[in-house]
Amino acid sequence: MFGAGFGNAASGTPINAILAYSPHNVWDSEHITQGGGVFELSDYNIVGTKINLKADTALSIPEISNWAAKSGVPSVIFNGTGNMVYNTGIEAAEFRESDSTGVYVSVFKRLDTGTNRNLFLLTSTNGDITNKSINQTINASSNSFEQQFKDASAGRDNVSFGSSTIVENDANVFAVSFNGDGAYKFNVNGSNDTPITVTAESRWFNSVLDKNNVAIGGLIGSSNLYANIEWCFTGYFPYVSDDTTLEIISVLKSKYGV
Repeated sequence: MFGAGFGNAASGTPINAILAYSPHNVWDSEHITQGGGVFELSDYNIVGTKINLKADTALSIPEISNWAAKSGVPSVIFNGTGNMVYNTGIEAAEFRESDSTGVYVSVFKRLDTGTNRNLFLLTSTNGDITNKSINQTINASSNSFEQQFKDASAGRDNVSFGSSTIVENDANVFAVSFNGDGAYKFNVNGSNDTPITVTAESRWFNSVLDKNNVAIGGLIGSSNLYANIEWCFTGYFPYVSDDTTLEIISVLKSKYGV
């Protein structure tokens, strides 16, 4: 494991600074164990069930690298063709199904201009992404952030696009929040990224039930989809306020030199 906590004295970020915001689940490139043909991201939250994500085949194991934006910080490179860390076990079943509000944040770079499935990805019990999924994409046509909440069995397919262009090889802190008022808020590096919602109804994690797959670097389905990204952090937090979300982003920007 690269670090026992979040941050270090050299980076100027207090140890475990992000834990002050009580993330439900949190993974980063300093909480990795590797050996015996298994690569694992440890969920180091201190408030609830830990959902560790692993890769256990030669094809799925990503590469450990160095985050160029901040000296001494490791990163993880997902190659876009097979790398992915995931949990399909019972501990991930019904993931956050009671949540009507929340915030999820990731730090990563887009490494190509194709469509990337990335960040924080959930699929249905049967693993069929055409039926139920919550996923995030960098849209290949608009080069903007895209979010989808889909439950085909209930006739729901909510898609929202960001308004900012996501540039290849730029380090970014991405955040999506929902406070229950019917509107998503996207944020890129502390600046609002006004979402364009294709469908009128905004939804959150309680709108897509029976999810038992959690993955970073790809999306588990009948045909898996993969991301070509350099990644450092993903966390899912309770929604407190817009100001608190901005504080979380600020901590991450300092930590990762964004």
